[in-house]
Amino acid sequence: MVKTAEEFKTQDEEQRACIEARNVLESYIYNTRNSLKNGETDAAKAAWADAETIIEEGIKWLDDHREETKEVFEEKMKEIEAKVNPIMTKMYSSGAPPGGMPDMSGMSGMGGMPPMDDSTTDPNVGPKIDQLD
Repeated sequence: MVKTAEEFKTQDEEQRACIEARNVLESYIYNTRNSLKNGETDAAKAAWADAETIIEEGIKWLDDHREETKEVFEEKMKEIEAKVNPIMTKMYSSGAPPGGMPDMSGMSGMGGMPPMDDSTTDPNVGPKIDQLD
């Protein structure tokens, strides 16, 4: 009985790994589709136009290949990522502000982090809390 259980344990682990690989692929495809298809920016709409065929083919492939091995799902994931990542990179780079982050060095009086000196550790400095009975 223990021997049979060990045999099934191995099969169960292989099946679990296969299901996890399929779920990762399926999640990636649908999350990418939702991000691009429902995007409100012009960059997202352009990216969806570029990626729509890839995503729809990925969904069809998943429907047609339900019983594949872990390795096949992982290989398909790499294949789709290789096609979609350049489109996503292009979308995010075109949606960024020109020149990167704005220069905030000339903005005086904007506050910021308080100085870190010994006054911040003094219990007599700062707000007082009264105890209530």
